[in-house]
Amino acid sequence: MTYQRIRLQPISGSLGAIISGVDLREPLDDETYAEIKRALLDNLVIFFRDQDITPEQQIAFGRRFGDLHVHPFIPSLPAHKEIIVLRAKSGEQENLRLANAWHPDLSYTSDPPLLGILRSIRAPARGGDTMWVNLYRAYETLSPKMQAIVGDLSAWHDVTKTYRRQELHAAGGPEAYAQTFKKAPPVLHPLVARAREHGLGVTFHVGEEGVNAPDPRPFMDEMHQVLDLEVDRIGHGIIAAFDDELRARLVENDVLLELCPTSNLRTSAVHGEHQMAEIVYSLASGGVPLVVATDGPEMIGTRLRAEYAMLVRLGALSPDQARDANRLAHERSFVTRR
Repeated sequence: MTYQRIRLQPISGSLGAIISGVDLREPLDDETYAEIKRALLDNLVIFFRDQDITPEQQIAFGRRFGDLHVHPFIPSLPAHKEIIVLRAKSGEQENLRLANAWHPDLSYTSDPPLLGILRSIRAPARGGDTMWVNLYRAYETLSPKMQAIVGDLSAWHDVTKTYRRQELHAAGGPEAYAQTFKKAPPVLHPLVARAREHGLGVTFHVGEEGVNAPDPRPFMDEMHQVLDLEVDRIGHGIIAAFDDELRARLVENDVLLELCPTSNLRTSAVHGEHQMAEIVYSLASGGVPLVVATDGPEMIGTRLRAEYAMLVRLGALSPDQARDANRLAHERSFVTRR
């Protein structure tokens, strides 16, 4: 990318760049901010040298990227709750140990911040280096088989794991541990996450099973949990036809439902064409944004045109609804068009 408002100097092969030509003491115009944000997304870590800014100016710069996070545990700067002080010294204020292992900041919260802005006040004469790693590159260089394995995993993030044995054995240690656990209980995050701002939507395949189960509620609950992740698209999701709240959430959050009728019939997820038609009609008449896919056409012997034709023949979609669904599929592909 060519930059007009900033100068960019990459400093390593995988990540990191120095930005110059910007004075962070001054408010940023929209064009300069857009270039800084693009440089951040492309380089992951950016440095601004010789910026003698005040806490107020640091806060103003941070707010350009969104709402600011208030740390749940580390004390903030007096009169500036958005800024915490990181000290590397012994004694009660020592918090260096918390950074002695690789970690994404505040991953133990349900909604971790997008980024952190560090301002160096006093650097040590030697040592004290902060290290970053490009996890995109780490994932991309895995074998396809390993990518598939880790892509389906989730991990628990628990801040209480940072407690040391001597802290737990000290006076008040168990009580402090219990308070921390209550304030920030462990949360589950996908092991692999992609940044939407790089043009990738978030898609989950869920809700195909359970339509004819004796108790469909666990399958409905699973789809509710997926919607809690703020996904862009759900593959299958036909269980939503039997849950008013699921349909309402799909409409309210504009989550695209990708239906695979022939696949659902071949796997016996639905009992015949009549039930398939009822499901699609219920979703479409409820205003759920939906498209149709083939889900492995070579294996199940179908084509996209045949899928739409079947749904029109069954009365599940009108010809106009089928055309609208096909248009929507092109407008909202897996990769966001710029």
